[in-house]
Amino acid sequence: GSSVAMLASSERDAQMTFVTGTRFPHDGAPATAKSTGAPQSPGTGAPQLPVCVLQRMASLADFGEWTGSWRSVCRDLAMSPAWYAENAPGAAVRIVTPGDDLQSAAESLATTVILMPGDYAGPVALRRPMVFIGWGRQGFVRLGVAEPCGSSGFGRPEAALLLSEVCGRSQILNLSIDAGGGPWAAVIAGGLPKFARCTFAAGGVSLRGGAATLACCSVQRSDGNGIVVESACSLAARVPTLRGCRISTARVDGISLESVASISDCTIEGCGRHGVRVAL
Repeated sequence: GSSVAMLASSERDAQMTFVTGTRFPHDGAPATAKSTGAPQSPGTGAPQLPVCVLQRMASLADFGEWTGSWRSVCRDLAMSPAWYAENAPGAAVRIVTPGDDLQSAAESLATTVILMPGDYAGPVALRRPMVFIGWGRQGFVRLGVAEPCGSSGFGRPEAALLLSEVCGRSQILNLSIDAGGGPWAAVIAGGLPKFARCTFAAGGVSLRGGAATLACCSVQRSDGNGIVVESACSLAARVPTLRGCRISTARVDGISLESVASISDCTIEGCGRHGVRVAL
């Protein structure tokens, strides 16, 4: 059977070499393989890894960095998030489940918030650097609002997720965010936040300042523009980055550029007016 052949001793640069039989493809479930040890309930159809290997994984780096760099299919191999919350170095971790108050978690002392699979109620505002991680496979962690964001009427939220000017290098990983048919699923007012493997539905993304990065994200069914890079972004030392994203079925423009942005490997389709509108 397959086994782990080597674990390098370097804490930061450790690598694992697997003997024949264990593969980790980029997408889809990995090939199954036998292993030694007694792992804790990995995802269905996933290869089992020894507990000692899982423990070693968690000790290599900051929890947010570890989970942010792994695809969801690989996170299925891991032990429960509670184990990492207790043992991973350099992170104050809070685990939330559907029904918990996300805004309370955002205002807690935690620096990393893990959202277990299910549906969560927004809106949520991040007013300091944080890591928000949707645990599990892409699309399993969903943030929505009871009423369309930005609708007329007192007290209506502007977006399902708002990152303030002081959000710093926040990371939002593996979340599905639904604006409920309003104009904005997410509004980023500043900072250098990163969104990775997120889905924004029934509303667009407004970049109003700073230099956010959207990597491998999807923006779907916006009632207005898919992504807007507003002119205030030009005041930042860096430029917003859109990399490997898919913008589809926006009612107006796929991407509206009022300031310079770096766009690479993106797909824009099915939008009502322009794919990319440049209004610099």
